[in-house]
Amino acid sequence: MRAHWFRHTFPKHFPDCYTVGINDTGAGQFDCRRQRHEALPQSLNLIEPGETHTGQAFRDRGWIYRDFYISTEYMYELAKQVETNRAPEFRSAAVHDPELANQFRRAFDALTGTATVLEQDHMMLRAIRNLCIRHTDQRTLHARVSQEPAAIARVCDYVHARYADEITIGNLADIVGWSPYHLIRVFQREMGMPPHAYQSVLRVNEAQKRLRRGADIADAALACGFYDQSHMNRIFRRVLGITPGEFRRAISSKT
Repeated sequence: MRAHWFRHTFPKHFPDCYTVGINDTGAGQFDCRRQRHEALPQSLNLIEPGETHTGQAFRDRGWIYRDFYISTEYMYELAKQVETNRAPEFRSAAVHDPELANQFRRAFDALTGTATVLEQDHMMLRAIRNLCIRHTDQRTLHARVSQEPAAIARVCDYVHARYADEITIGNLADIVGWSPYHLIRVFQREMGMPPHAYQSVLRVNEAQKRLRRGADIADAALACGFYDQSHMNRIFRRVLGITPGEFRRAISSKT
């Protein structure tokens, strides 16, 4: 994705994939891991699947950046291909590394331009190897162990399985035997947002998948638990900064 933001402010949301962002010009800010980070030229933004974060431009020129969205399965496969034997668990959500930023920039240009597949692979694997070596912890390549308390993990599993359904705080509190108030307080602390916002982001993430597969916008809205297309448009734009129609046109232009 290429983006140039002037006024839009992203609320707290989370991806279902790894995000590697290249900051080109201007400047942005985002909150992640209970810390505010500056997104400046020659730096990279590194967000893991499920990590809650915000985002906004904070200078007159706006914020111009490019993002790679890499599925968990493919990121693990890339890490294996470059023989790092390290799971991609980032030490920081933002790193100043001009050389690596330039490598990802060249990989992005290769993937979106006329480079051969061989050149694309070379550019991408070189950038991924250096990312894993320089900015990830020493972890073996297996499924990540959640750092969330077990109770919140069970609540999240429940919401993931029923993201399109109507869920009450009472339903979630009953899962772990807490009061509704205590559930909301702990969930907010651990996940960075209340349960209803978490469910909304899950619905938007699923809607993106359906739109990529060619689903009709109205059908995607109903399948993902939105009241109607207008409701999905409003939440989709709040989370991603664009409407479902704009998202689908951007996907179509690349095929």
